[in-house]
Amino acid sequence: MKNILLITIFAFLLLNCNAQLVTDFDGNGYHTVNIGTQKWLLENLNATHYRNGDSIGTTHPASLYITYLTSPKYQWAYDGNENNVSTYGRLYTWYAAIDTRGVCPSGWHVSTDNDWKTLTTYLGGDSVAGSKLKETGTTHWQNHNAGATNKSGFTALPGGYRYNYGTCFFDIDFSGNWWSSTDTTTDSAWGWTINGDIGDSGIGRINFTKSEGFSVRCIMDTALSENIVNSHSNTNEISIYPNPLKDKLYIKNVMSSNSFLYILNLQGKLISYKQNTLNFLDISNLKNGIYIIKIVDSGKTMIAKFVKE
Repeated sequence: MKNILLITIFAFLLLNCNAQLVTDFDGNGYHTVNIGTQKWLLENLNATHYRNGDSIGTTHPASLYITYLTSPKYQWAYDGNENNVSTYGRLYTWYAAIDTRGVCPSGWHVSTDNDWKTLTTYLGGDSVAGSKLKETGTTHWQNHNAGATNKSGFTALPGGYRYNYGTCFFDIDFSGNWWSSTDTTTDSAWGWTINGDIGDSGIGRINFTKSEGFSVRCIMDTALSENIVNSHSNTNEISIYPNPLKDKLYIKNVMSSNSFLYILNLQGKLISYKQNTLNFLDISNLKNGIYIIKIVDSGKTMIAKFVKE
């Protein structure tokens, strides 16, 4: 009866742990979205303070020329208009985004170049990932949005950007641009962009000047383990045998080459993880006890309990 109760509680957590908002120092609330093995904030960052309470500066006026500065740490509302912030978030220089005081909420970080690569690879590659990331319709994307599906739930919006020469904010209805925390030279870093020039479906990886103003998306520090204890819309039972078992766990369900398999304890802690696994798993190194197995495969989630003895 105790084990049944634990499984019931675990299933409840699977279905409900996305309900809580993540908040930054300013009290701004962000929803979250699970995409593959990652957990992202659903909205662009809107922070005006670092995690320690220090203010992230801005310029007065918003169009101030800053090219002469060597490492400007600023944030702006697009065009200096605070009415744009609730929808599109703020634009940050790269130097502000990667400051060691932290712009993201505690437990989250500015997405790295590899984080973006993992995201776009999971969604089928750069040439098609853009359409799966973009919000559908033309409420915000005024052009080049016919192919948008937002299949990932990322809900990318065209927040535009600020050119580092000042006086120039561009493309608030045409392009979405996000920093990665990965630099390439003293003056430039990788950013990722979705815009009409790339086409309706694509996303581009471009080397941008660090003093330009781009949006920021935060990703959870322990995205893999946290993501595993969240459910997907389509959850099914896994057929495994034998059960209880000793050394190898066999899975009757056929998995594709894009599948992810996770072993967790009853508290939801990640024990083991494998991608592109075969239909069996060596568990000889596990201690005796009760475990949860979860498979994420092509948008479908399968869950079961097994006993190792």
